[in-house]
Amino acid sequence: RCDWSSDVCSSDLVQWIRELAHDPGEVLLIGDTTHDFEVAQAMGVDCVLICNGHQAEARLKRSGVPVVGGRSDLFSTDR
Repeated sequence: RCDWSSDVCSSDLVQWIRELAHDPGEVLLIGDTTHDFEVAQAMGVDCVLICNGHQAEARLKRSGVPVVGGRSDLFSTDR
């Protein structure tokens, strides 16, 4: 089990992404906190944040990555 707030977990994920057969450019981390964004940066992967989680939309938008309202917005073709 991973404690998502710990640096240990972040370093485990960085190691995991290095072990994958996928290019980090092909990986998208979907999260709902700025910490998820920080983990994505450490992993060297793209990130999208969902604003119906633990943090306010304004705070998430300050990260500079796309912010969507919910999971269904991830697959919207209206953009």
